[in-house]
Order: sequence, then structure tokens, then C-alpha cells
Amino acid sequence: LEYNVPHGKLNRGLAVVDTLLILNNYQISQEDFKLASILGWCIEFLQAFFLIADDIMDASVTRRGQPCWYKLNDVKMTACNDYLIVESQIYIILKKYFKNDLYVPLVDLFHQVSYMTELGQLHDLRSLPPNVDKNSSDEIPFHTFTIETYSLIVKYKTAFYSFYLPLYCGLILSGKLDENIRKQTLDISIAMGEYFQIQDDYLDCYGDPEHIGKIGRDIEDCKCSWMVVNALKLANEEQLTVLKSNYGKEEPEKVKLVKELYAQLNLEQLYKDYEKSAIESMNQLIAKVPEVINKDIYKTLLSKIANRTK
Repeated sequence: LEYNVPHGKLNRGLAVVDTLLILNNYQISQEDFKLASILGWCIEFLQAFFLIADDIMDASVTRRGQPCWYKLNDVKMTACNDYLIVESQIYIILKKYFKNDLYVPLVDLFHQVSYMTELGQLHDLRSLPPNVDKNSSDEIPFHTFTIETYSLIVKYKTAFYSFYLPLYCGLILSGKLDENIRKQTLDISIAMGEYFQIQDDYLDCYGDPEHIGKIGRDIEDCKCSWMVVNALKLANEEQLTVLKSNYGKEEPEKVKLVKELYAQLNLEQLYKDYEKSAIESMNQLIAKVPEVINKDIYKTLLSKIANRTK
């Protein structure tokens, strides 16, 4: 737990506390602060178990500036059982601290969000079926690398647990949740999740591994990322040949050719244009939230991810 849970930015967990504080004008009891903090840590446990599993599936090397858990010599594939133990801690904690009428809704919420996230991971993994030989460009299903496929992946893999879950937890604790607010929170969360994942894809290619805490492998792993989806859409026939011949390959020189192609297609500027538009769009969604809810719960969360570099 010490190795995997506490070393991230903790934005998801802190968002629960921020949401409850903002909704109550920063006037909450010590007990409510404690409960919000506990729920926040439950989300960080959820994040940790997803990341341990994801690193195994993606054959990642580093996470949060240290070797992935399964890479440790005294861990290796016991990590497959370890991430299940980390997940189980969530429900042990919920049972211990939420024995009131919040217990069932919270357990149901964590189960639903876990399921949605696992579906997103499935879409991500199945975008490149396991029987495909990445060394054979003819076998890679580039025709499935579309914006529709990508949107499906990011909606389920990122938005629900990274944004909807912490906001929903804060709203539940505040007692200010109704169906209309829930739907608007979901819409805003999906928009934030898409933006956040596109940021991740951009940083995977252009971020400094020392700064972002991991070595990007989207190209080598043949991921259906925002970068390649747009490259496939913008490239001419000659560029498509270069892309399809080198994408998904481990050799550094082939990875370099893909990145050079991204530069030719000016994907860095395309990302910056997208980022500006996405932030404007999210602010418009937030503006539509009724005045009965303090919109700062959404603005605060957006401010933490806007223009991030890691």
C-alpha cells in the first residue's frame, strides 16, 4: 500500500474534500472532514489497483517516478493478487466508516464506477487484439483507430473514476445531490475525462519522463491514442505508409520516425488548439449548472488539470 497508493498527485482524493468544503462554504464539522478524507483515500486505492493492473497489461516500466510494482524482483506476478487486495481494502474501509444510510449507495457507486472503468480498459486492450503480431504492419487494425473508438475508450476508462466519482462522493456527503445535478455532473465529468486522457496521450509523446514520472510507450504498445488517431486522419498516402510501417514497433529508430511524422503533421499545435477549445467548452457546461449548486466544485477541479504538464 505504501508503495502504490500515496505517491501520485492525489487530485481525485482531494477533489472529494474540496467538493464538500465548497458546497458548505468551508463550514463543515471535523467528522464530515474526516469522512470526506476517507472517501478520498478510497478513490486513491481504486486508482492504485487500476494502475498496478494496467502496468502489467501494458508491460510498463516506471510509474510515478519509480519502477512499476510488478517489476520489483520480490513481487513480479504476485502483483496480480496484490491489486485485488488493494481493491478489497476499499470495501473494508467503507464498511468500517459508513454504517449509516450512505453505505449501500457508496458501495454501489464504487462497484458501478469500477465496472465502467474496466469496460474502458477492455475497449483499450481490444483496440489491438492479443493475437495480432505488431511486427506485421498488415495485421495491425488501423481501420479501428477512429475518433469514435477513442471517445469510447476515454469515456469509460478515465472519466468515471477520475472525475465523476470524486464529485459524486462530495455531493452525496453534502446531501445536495438530485437527478438533474447528477446528469450535469456526469456530462462535465465526461468532458473533463476526455480532455485529461488527451493530455495524457500528448504527454506520453512530448512529456519529459523525469517530469511526468513514467516512460511513454503508446507508440511501442500500438495504442489507439489521440496522437495516432489524428495522424491517420491527416496523413497523405506516403505519410500513412511511414506511419503504418513503424507504429507499434519497439526499435527506437522506428519510434523516432513516428514522432518525426507527428511533427510534420503539426500535431503539437493541433493539441494546443484542441486544449483551448476544450477548456472553453467545459466552462460553458459549468455555466449551465443551476445556481443552487456552487459551480466552484467543477471550476476547482478543472483548474487542477488545465494546461497541466505532468
